[in-house]
Amino acid sequence: MIWGAVFLLGALLGLGAAPWDLWFIALPALCLLNFIWIRQVHLRGFAFGFFAALGYFAVSLSWIIEPFLVDVATHGWMAPFALIGMASGLAIFWGGATRVFRAGWGFAIGIACAEVLRSYVFGGFPWGLVGQIWLETPVIQVTSWIGPYALTGVTALIGYIGARVFVSKGAGVSGLVVLACVAALWSWGTVLRQDVTASDILVRVVQPNAEQSKKWDPQYSMTYFQRSLDYTARASAMRDGRPDLVVWPESAIPVLLDYADPLIEDIITFSQAAPVLVGTLRFDGPDITNSVALVTDRAEVVYDKSRLVPFGEFIPFERWLSRMGVTIVSDLFGTGFRAGAGLKAVQVTPDISVVPLICYEAIFPHDVRALDDRPHALVHLTNDAWFGQISGPYQHLAQARMRAIETGLPVIRAANTGISGVLDPNGRMTHQIELNNDGFADFWLPNRTDATVYVRIGDRWYKILLIVLAFTAIISQFRKQVDVNS
Repeated sequence: MIWGAVFLLGALLGLGAAPWDLWFIALPALCLLNFIWIRQVHLRGFAFGFFAALGYFAVSLSWIIEPFLVDVATHGWMAPFALIGMASGLAIFWGGATRVFRAGWGFAIGIACAEVLRSYVFGGFPWGLVGQIWLETPVIQVTSWIGPYALTGVTALIGYIGARVFVSKGAGVSGLVVLACVAALWSWGTVLRQDVTASDILVRVVQPNAEQSKKWDPQYSMTYFQRSLDYTARASAMRDGRPDLVVWPESAIPVLLDYADPLIEDIITFSQAAPVLVGTLRFDGPDITNSVALVTDRAEVVYDKSRLVPFGEFIPFERWLSRMGVTIVSDLFGTGFRAGAGLKAVQVTPDISVVPLICYEAIFPHDVRALDDRPHALVHLTNDAWFGQISGPYQHLAQARMRAIETGLPVIRAANTGISGVLDPNGRMTHQIELNNDGFADFWLPNRTDATVYVRIGDRWYKILLIVLAFTAIISQFRKQVDVNS
């Protein structure tokens, strides 16, 4: 019974994620989890963190089944195992943390540590950090100073404070303390909102809205390609002449780039000399890469995706899992993809430098923050048709919004089925093409702001703080155990 309640509260915490964004439900759920942890000492251990996280990830990552339903006959059987496996695998981080930290504040420090660990271990998966429950509030602007991991730690601390005061003083005082903490963050975030101006750089994003099950089907693929060409050729209502940059989504060319010369000629013709950033797949020796090409008077590969999607673009532990019939979801060529060398700035015109992010790469704040060169914008090319229509596309957009706020850079987003448009450095979508629509959007690129505090100092201070707090908690527990035994 009690584990069911812990699971349920974890699920309510998961409702803080997009598209629900119910932070006012998620935060009380976090406080109640801490309250149970504090009062029910005998429950402290692995199971508590595991069941809380299982509920959290079962809700927040429910979209994970969608890629396996694109080809139901081949991969449909993997869908329930994907959700159960992903939620359980990530729950181990929370469970391990609550096994180690058993003090009254152990659940809070456990979440803070576990969310950082899951963002790095085995390549990392920082999708849907707990701190993102604040995305639709001014509080999220605080990440421009402290970053998303520290905001998660602050959120966990608020949950503990609310529960601690409730234990000692009563519900009324507990509520006031939590409200005071939220109000302080809310005020700080409001102050941190930047005044954003528009540049004179005109950008167009193109959204063909290709269904994933038909995207590579020769019967339909050229229809989607022609749709993108038509939108690229349209006159702009914002000024005479062509845009300064046109952006197509991930893998928008329906054949490998090595065999796409006639299609590249079409892009050159329809763009009328405007540079086009386009997602494409290509051979690199015997390997396949997921790449970005810059099309001007020719096609030049400017970036290869460096963060590959487990089970989507490669199989972890392939030697063993392949024997169980586990295959790559996007297995178009009988093999996985080769990873590129890492994020880099690309000079698309003398006046415009961008850093391309392909799909999954936008979820890693520590990669984007650590860029050597500060570009004019981040360009997120993605194919969110894989993520279904309920929560996945909105959560992926939420990741891009976080990167804009953390870095002070605008994000140009071209998604195959949506949501496409531009995010200003405050994380606001100022122009957009809605989900499951085709079309194009023209906009003046928002100016970047000065490098944020988070860009300058990163996460190192927070990781050191967590290590100190973790050792403090362990030593405190050890001393208490010694006192009991003596």
